[in-house]
Amino acid sequence: MRVFFIAVLSANGKISRSHTASVDWNSEADLKWFKDITTKAGVVVMGRRTFETLKSPLPKRLNVVMTHNPSHEEIPNVMFTDVLPDNLIKTLEKRGYNSVAIVGGQSIFTLFLKEKLVDEMYLTYEPIIFDGIDLFSDLNGDVKMKMINVKILDSGAVVVHYKIMYLENEYGKRV
Repeated sequence: MRVFFIAVLSANGKISRSHTASVDWNSEADLKWFKDITTKAGVVVMGRRTFETLKSPLPKRLNVVMTHNPSHEEIPNVMFTDVLPDNLIKTLEKRGYNSVAIVGGQSIFTLFLKEKLVDEMYLTYEPIIFDGIDLFSDLNGDVKMKMINVKILDSGAVVVHYKIMYLENEYGKRV
């Protein structure tokens, strides 16, 4: 199962102005890029606060919302869950998905990275600077990456594609 992050950041590395603000500062080119890659994956994983900033669930994708209170109303193409990230990935794999796009926010990005479940990151840097929320918090160590590709969008935003470089123990487990 391929698990990747996709996020848009300000030039100074912020993903949002606040924990409750929607992303209203990214370009149309980034929105198209996001839609294309996440629709191809077929499933997006996000936290409750990120879901609440959307006008509606993302179409043509299973929207998985990680929350401490999964008893929400039934919404087509939306799955609310409180399972741990590794169990969620296994469940999605059993449902036939080959790729999972983790789309935010900060606590979800941090949780999946700490659990060493992420293979790649697509980070779009928009030409704007503001105060706000960092991509990660409290990682407790370094995460080494290798740049795979750089793509310049029509808007002038830059997408950097990274592969996460994990070490593995003698049993093939990421450490």
